[in-house]
Amino acid sequence: MKNLYITLTLILYSISTTAQMDYRSYENLRSEEQALSVDNTTISYTADVLSEENFSYRSFLRSAKESNVNYPIGEESFSKADLTKLLRRTAKKSANSSEFNLNLTNRNPGLTAYFSQRQTDSLYKKFKKATVNQYMVNLANNWDY
Repeated sequence: MKNLYITLTLILYSISTTAQMDYRSYENLRSEEQALSVDNTTISYTADVLSEENFSYRSFLRSAKESNVNYPIGEESFSKADLTKLLRRTAKKSANSSEFNLNLTNRNPGLTAYFSQRQTDSLYKKFKKATVNQYMVNLANNWDY
């Protein structure tokens, strides 16, 4: 009888602990989903840019001009083409991804709230890739004397 009592106590304790842990993970997942639903359109824009293996600014801008999607960021609302042009101009003016992030913050403080640091770094690389300045830097780095 004593062994039965100890066994039942241990089983109830383990079930209670497991249920509490499951509830915590459920709450964390739910709060992350709510945060994602707020800026879902901006995430779709970022996914469109980052999913392209060979990103071409011109072809992306061409398709963006045909799109009617608007992205409410901060106090402003950007069309897909306007957001693409803004990111390209900012990338051209920036020497690295931290300067890119700083220039985005200066342009519209709400922009950095919508892009994570990793996304900002990736967006910088995608939009900077085909600029004349980047071409010159690559040419100078690969120059054989």
